[in-house]
Amino acid sequence: MTRRGYFKIFLIILFQSFALAQTTHFEYKDLGVSVDFARFTARGGVFLEVYLSVPRQNLTFIANDKGLDADVIYQVALIQDSLVQYGPERWQRNFKVGSIRDSRQKAFIPEIASFSVFPGDYILRIDVFDMKGEVRQQINKDISLQLFSEKDLNVSDIQIASNIIETKQENEFSKYGNDFIPNAELLFDAALPNLYYFFEIYNLNKNEDYLFEILLKDREQKIVDVVTSSVKTIPATSTIEMGRTNLIGVESGKYSLDVMIKSQKDGKSASQSKEFYTHSVGKEKENSRIIDFDPVQLAIDNSVLIEMLRVFIDPQKYKAIIVADKALQQELINETWNNLEILYPQESGSFKKAFFRRIDMAKQYAGFKKEGWQTDRGRVLRQYGPPDEIESHDFGLAEKPWEVWYYHNMQGGVEFIFLSRSGYGEMELVHSTARGEVYFTEWTKWIN
Repeated sequence: MTRRGYFKIFLIILFQSFALAQTTHFEYKDLGVSVDFARFTARGGVFLEVYLSVPRQNLTFIANDKGLDADVIYQVALIQDSLVQYGPERWQRNFKVGSIRDSRQKAFIPEIASFSVFPGDYILRIDVFDMKGEVRQQINKDISLQLFSEKDLNVSDIQIASNIIETKQENEFSKYGNDFIPNAELLFDAALPNLYYFFEIYNLNKNEDYLFEILLKDREQKIVDVVTSSVKTIPATSTIEMGRTNLIGVESGKYSLDVMIKSQKDGKSASQSKEFYTHSVGKEKENSRIIDFDPVQLAIDNSVLIEMLRVFIDPQKYKAIIVADKALQQELINETWNNLEILYPQESGSFKKAFFRRIDMAKQYAGFKKEGWQTDRGRVLRQYGPPDEIESHDFGLAEKPWEVWYYHNMQGGVEFIFLSRSGYGEMELVHSTARGEVYFTEWTKWIN
């Protein structure tokens, strides 16, 4: 190595040492950071993805001219024999909120770091520094990274995600044309009822049929749900599988997502399992990640609120509201709320709170340049509430993802069918048996 090369390394070490010196006086504190990871194959080694989740409400926000903000530094490294072998990966984030109330609202910030490493046993060390609070949390996890077989059928680790979103602009969460938003907590609740998954499969035989079986099991290993069970012809020696399963109705507890891939020719198989947790996943549960669903707290502008409520407003009144002055507009909005409270009485609480719970639940359907409530599924959720049952058909090589929402007590029982016509993008409403909704019985021609 040249003298210039040594000098460059010296400058990097000096810079990192200076940055670390700024945080040496920080007190250690449990910030509630969650950690998860997944291992994939890489040429001659292992590709490791590390997922973090930071509760925003545990960070220190300081007021400024534009609201409040918090600064966080993340550092992730792999240590072996007391030496840093890979990393540290180090980055900084700035988070802004409009008020103290916003800063205390429960929300989880996802982060990711990745390494291509040689196999071996390591300590995964993670430091999270709350710069304004001058506190830090350090996490150390033993991690074993072994090579995947180059000959035998293999399944990578399963990545559990809170969402998979088609993307046209790559970022740290992107792969295979999608953003995979990690859920390092591995917890799903009423505000996050959909579990998304991703894994890779290696050493397949080209053009051979394989059984893909994904099961949801409880802690006693009893089958709770069959996520998918289908035979696919795989045209390559490796492939990926990603999809979603809805957990509404699953009782609180510990579960596992079990994957099994089996050759239909020689019977050889490979399996993988990933544990996760559920808490109060159900129909409009009160125990949600948003404490209060009042539009004032959610900082919803009246123009946005009017669009959210448009499904309940007749066209003439809608025109009157959007052209009204500020005072009259607010009066008409209040009148709309009062009418809705009479038309749709709730067993507990007000329709207004139930409606904003629906808006929050719709966040999971957010797409490219669209809020969740603006999508077709978000519109149906706003208008009719959560379905009684969801039948999901996830990604496959020969079939595009689609799902059916059943409302058993509406108009004698109706269904809404949503389909991703591109195979990876937003799901569109393509057919429904409800009065006044799109009706197209030949929608099945778009599946394949």
